Amino acid sequence: MVRNFQHSEDRNKSPHMGGMWGQAPKLPIEFDCVIYPRISTPGQRGNVSSELQLKEDGELWNLALRCGWKQYQVRHPKDDMELSGTLRMEDRPAFKQTLQWIINGEVRAVLAVNVDRLFRDKWGTEYSKFMEICEKYRVYVLTPDMIYDFSDSYCIKLFRDRCVQAWEYLEYQVYKRMLGAKDYLGETGRWAGGNLPPGYIVDRDKHSPTFRRYIRYMPWCPIILHMFERYRELNDNLMALHREYDSLLYMFPDFEDWVDPEIIAKVKLGKVSGGYTMSLSTMTRMLTNPVYVGWWIYENKILVGEDARPIINHEPIIPIERQEELFWHVFRQRSPYNIDGTKNEETIGQRPRRYTQLDSPPCPAILKLIVSAADPDYVVRVQPQYNSKNFRTGKYLYAFRKRMNGYSGGAKYMLSTDMVDSVYFQRLMQHLWETSDFDDYAKAEEAEAGNKKAEMQEATEQIAACDRKIAKLLKRLAIVQEGKEDEEDNVVLDEEEQKARDEALKKMINFLTGEIAKFTAEKTRLEKRLEKLEGRRPDTYTTQMVTYHELLREVGGRAREIYSVEELYDVVETFTTTVVLDTISPRIWKITITWRDPVWGNDEIVCMRTEGNPSITWTEDERTILYEYYQTATRRRLLTMLPNRSWIAIRTIASELKVRRQRDDSSIMFPYDICLNDWNAIQEYKLPILIGSNGLMAYKQDENGFSCNGMGIGKLVRSWR
Repeated sequence: MVRNFQHSEDRNKSPHMGGMWGQAPKLPIEFDCVIYPRISTPGQRGNVSSELQLKEDGELWNLALRCGWKQYQVRHPKDDMELSGTLRMEDRPAFKQTLQWIINGEVRAVLAVNVDRLFRDKWGTEYSKFMEICEKYRVYVLTPDMIYDFSDSYCIKLFRDRCVQAWEYLEYQVYKRMLGAKDYLGETGRWAGGNLPPGYIVDRDKHSPTFRRYIRYMPWCPIILHMFERYRELNDNLMALHREYDSLLYMFPDFEDWVDPEIIAKVKLGKVSGGYTMSLSTMTRMLTNPVYVGWWIYENKILVGEDARPIINHEPIIPIERQEELFWHVFRQRSPYNIDGTKNEETIGQRPRRYTQLDSPPCPAILKLIVSAADPDYVVRVQPQYNSKNFRTGKYLYAFRKRMNGYSGGAKYMLSTDMVDSVYFQRLMQHLWETSDFDDYAKAEEAEAGNKKAEMQEATEQIAACDRKIAKLLKRLAIVQEGKEDEEDNVVLDEEEQKARDEALKKMINFLTGEIAKFTAEKTRLEKRLEKLEGRRPDTYTTQMVTYHELLREVGGRAREIYSVEELYDVVETFTTTVVLDTISPRIWKITITWRDPVWGNDEIVCMRTEGNPSITWTEDERTILYEYYQTATRRRLLTMLPNRSWIAIRTIASELKVRRQRDDSSIMFPYDICLNDWNAIQEYKLPILIGSNGLMAYKQDENGFSCNGMGIGKLVRSWR
């Protein structure tokens, strides 16, 4: 059957009019159309296919315009770029959106550069459902060489055949040829394109006897060998080893210019200025990788020789005479599995189980479920506060800890949970007193509910498509079975013909029964998905906001005393999306709150600790500066050289170092108990801090400011939507 695109003079004719044999279908240009672009991998971006699909002057756009659609009628979702065509329709965002447009009657045509852009479906379930939906809603599929009208049996057959071809190409070209070749390389000890262990690169010289095998990258080999040696010198302390190397600017230097960029991209280490570093878990995997003794492992199988012993596939980085002392010692201690694949029961360094001290008070940190650090290298953890005798005080702290794999270092900075929670709660109450309703947020919730309704409609339509497909299959099965009974009554066959006929009927019945079972299973899966969507708890925070709005305004600041910790968690979740903490100086910190109600927007509050000691540990460099300059330098110079230290702290440590200075009558720059960075932040944010008569910090509470539960003061410095 010939399919031609609609001529401009036919645009005003009804698309539902029956045409003559061979006549092109009347395209529904009064409805919108969808251009569906898809590529499978990031590497395909920029190739000819992606250009045809994405560009507004590409093949598909020109096709839509030639067929009669106006530019404003063309919808072009791009969310399925870099997604596989083997995924279900609902697992591809752009395809799911297209189905919802079809169901809502907004779209009546789908344009794709080829059928394989729509589906690479092994079992045919997805494209069968799609054809059923298109038939019901009279939707056409257009490619540059064909218009598919699913009310036409020929179009159905051709579309199905091309979907089958799309899968067969994927199965043969990718799953058999490409992956088969990759497995062959891996099973014979040659690199097949995977990630590379540090210290090795791949020989790319086709004339070399080690072509495609690992070769040592000499600038890194001594470093790796020294790591094994250093592990023994540190008495098998893996954490100390990692801390030692992590304190360097980098663990491994940058690759030399001659190294292939493709090889460099396969070394998965953290990139820093001048070189590379690694996490604790990566170091553990490196130290227990048999590749460093020359063994080759592919798909968890060791390459062995005819004597069933591991062969030396490449030159080892650890010398043979030292492998027992260095590598196997670490392997037995740190590998979670033995070399035969069984679990290593002797491994050390397992994480201890977490426990809660008996009769300990509940943690009052109401923000702990949503709080985070502004610095992405740190996480905020809640930990108990201890006194000088190492007993719990009953209070808790928000501790900034470095984000590490495997362990966490000491806290960089700590803030009292009472202080932070107090600032948050004061701002929450201010918003509640200023708010009369939550209409704007209710509208946002309605939009979310609309999205859920559309998703449920799409799932319901797929279930209906399964029902129609099952009904058609049952009808075909009934016809086959009725035909069998009729022929048994009227046809006389010899033994061989009867046997062949029975075998053919049996295969046909088995095929139809299998198809019915397949679509029945798919229908069951979709029904479970629909049930999950129907039972999914909606994000109906509006009702909770209204309820808490009334209750909190009634009890005011006593809410933290009246409500349980669990109820306070619920209050925070109801009104807040995120809370981010940041440190500006030893005493100055900042809290940024993103509220759930868009009218409230975002608040940025800067606070100062007026009580307590930041307790930032002195570094050796700071102690050296103090020892060298304390006797002669002016107070101003010392405070500038040690910007994170107050004058009181400087004098205290100087006393410990047993250094003295002559009397300094220079003017006071700022209070004795804060540092230069604190003072600069105070000036920048205009915090109400003064120098008291005794030279110490004094402050005046601002009427519009925040009281940090008696431990500090705060000021709203920015609010935006």
